[in-house]
Amino acid sequence: MRADIPLLSAIKLKAASGTAAPIDAAVPTVTLLEETLSGEMRIVRLWIASQRGAHEFGALIASPGGIYATELFGERVSYDAPLPELMLNNAAMPAEGFKLTLTLRRDQPLSLRIADVTPGLPVLAGQPAPRALIQ
Repeated sequence: MRADIPLLSAIKLKAASGTAAPIDAAVPTVTLLEETLSGEMRIVRLWIASQRGAHEFGALIASPGGIYATELFGERVSYDAPLPELMLNNAAMPAEGFKLTLTLRRDQPLSLRIADVTPGLPVLAGQPAPRALIQ
């Protein structure tokens, strides 16, 4: 997600910190299913899936001309005013993936940042097991 959004910045938490090497985790896949033009609008249908079996996903979607509508899990939402940026989160991602439909202006670019989330910390070779709770 965007690095400039201070998630949980208002909540004071006690936590241990330190350096860690990056892990080699498979990223979610985004497949273009269909793109259709209708007047001044472009309808983009995507298939999003986790390669790691994650059950939670987040998406940051942006288009300078605005996003006019989204459809996710069969629910279509049209916006009163086009949104230049939209954040979606879902904690019940189907194992096989899901379809996301976006409606935007046909002459505008589309930017997607997709992340999937699995609970816990990975066990890394040569490292102690991660602690689940810090008191």
